[in-house]
Amino acid sequence: MLQETSTLDRYLEEVTRLYDDQSALLQLIEQHIASSGQAGPEHDFYRGELAFYQGRYKVALKHYLQAKELPAFHFFCHRACAFLCEEQGQSGKGLAFAQKAHAQNPNDPALNELLPALQESSDDDDDVVYNDDDLSMVSLQSEEFDELHQIFSEPPSSPQYSAPAAPAPVATTAAVPRSQAPLPATGSTSLDARIEGHHQEQRQTLIEYLNQYNGDSNIFERRLLVLHGWHRSGALDARDSASSQRVWSAEAHTTSGGYFLRWNHQGIAVNPGRNFLEAFHQHGGHIRDINHVIVTRSDLPSWADVEAIYDLNARVNGVHNDVHVINYYVNQGAYQQLAPALKPHYKQERHTVHCLELYLDSPEAEAISLSDSITLNYFPVTSQAHAETSGRGVEALGLRLDLQGTEGTTKIGYSSGAAWSPILADNLSGTDVLLAAFEGTSTEDYSKVRYNYDSLGYFGTLSLLEEVTPKIALCSEFAGRQGDIRLEVVQKLRSELASPEGNTTPTVVLPSDIGLEISLNDLKVRCSTSNAFTRASELVVTRSHPYIKSLLFLDRNDLT
Repeated sequence: MLQETSTLDRYLEEVTRLYDDQSALLQLIEQHIASSGQAGPEHDFYRGELAFYQGRYKVALKHYLQAKELPAFHFFCHRACAFLCEEQGQSGKGLAFAQKAHAQNPNDPALNELLPALQESSDDDDDVVYNDDDLSMVSLQSEEFDELHQIFSEPPSSPQYSAPAAPAPVATTAAVPRSQAPLPATGSTSLDARIEGHHQEQRQTLIEYLNQYNGDSNIFERRLLVLHGWHRSGALDARDSASSQRVWSAEAHTTSGGYFLRWNHQGIAVNPGRNFLEAFHQHGGHIRDINHVIVTRSDLPSWADVEAIYDLNARVNGVHNDVHVINYYVNQGAYQQLAPALKPHYKQERHTVHCLELYLDSPEAEAISLSDSITLNYFPVTSQAHAETSGRGVEALGLRLDLQGTEGTTKIGYSSGAAWSPILADNLSGTDVLLAAFEGTSTEDYSKVRYNYDSLGYFGTLSLLEEVTPKIALCSEFAGRQGDIRLEVVQKLRSELASPEGNTTPTVVLPSDIGLEISLNDLKVRCSTSNAFTRASELVVTRSHPYIKSLLFLDRNDLT
């Protein structure tokens, strides 16, 4: 375990050896993550290391803060602070952190690369000395800042590795009877000051968040990013016994999130459900990357984060003169619930909430232009007659996004909450990338005895792929009642889609997971370890750990 200094030394030696080979280094860390379980200081440490060597220093610092039991805890926090300060243009403060970290571990290759640059840019601040006030410039939430301040106010116990932080002493006033506990000053002054202080803190946080967005971001340009899957709260701890797996909560069975697509500087969030915004930010997104939100289903899990998107955008607009406008295109059932909450704050936000209506005299699919190069096509996935019979209206829509470029049109299809029907295949014909919500299955379904009545399942997904033949098909939104069956389902689909001669169809079927990213320029998929984009047909998909639901997408050529 990493609590042993010798184990940590061996890991650091490996890091030094692989430092110049970014792909191999990240792969080493991924292997440690997979073998470290899913919780505890060791797992948090390796997640911090992965974020650090990916250049996500703030995320790394947050993970390091959860690994206080490590012998070198202070070093890793100081090092992350140094890089974070340098990233924010605070060279003097960064140098103070770097020098502190260097005193604890003078052999760290990343730190030794950073130090000369910080010293050069801090020539005018040669007398800078580390102190607690240096923490004030690190852009963190207030509770994270408080934790840093408390930790770093206690110096490391040794020059090389620091001992685990001692538990904070219990406040003396905790034992004082309530009637004798000291009270704040009377009157409204202290209350006003507390409220005003909170408002100022929130405003500063929003300003710092806004400053992270420098103009029109290209981070996801012409990309499709999957943010739908099992999140940390629904993942099984590796230490749980096999019997405990059978008593997961309903939430642990359920995937959530959504999808994000960016084309020609227009960002589109599709069905941003619970945990979407958190995952979006974890993968480098910013609220100003989102220009359009599309909701295709009426059920709350499909749009649970829409109001969070609306609220965050409103608060960020409140600290900047440039009003960022987000348009919402919403299924009829969801529109009735969301429209009252999505009120315009500025004139520019008038007429930004649109109901995706269907009319009896309309063609089979409706089309809306989102921009000069993006057309939204939407259509019912259940017949109007079924909707009228059920009395619940059209509960789900299918969609196809036509993305026009100089070399032609790329088409993205999406079906969720839909049972199989030939109409579904007709409307998704010509799709290049198809997102197919699998949801649930049963013996009769995967034995192809009969179709599910309320979801694609196995038989419906197979029929849809046979009819549409997209270039890439992503199987997503698994209900989880049968466990994590994504790999097994995809293997079975691939087998049945293969021709008798053994030649596969043009479709590459992949299970989807949070963080799966596709370049829409060439339909290549980002490799989990090298971060390079590779052809979908060259990918090998595997579980990162038997008890962890995240998948790894590996380049076959890297494994030979």
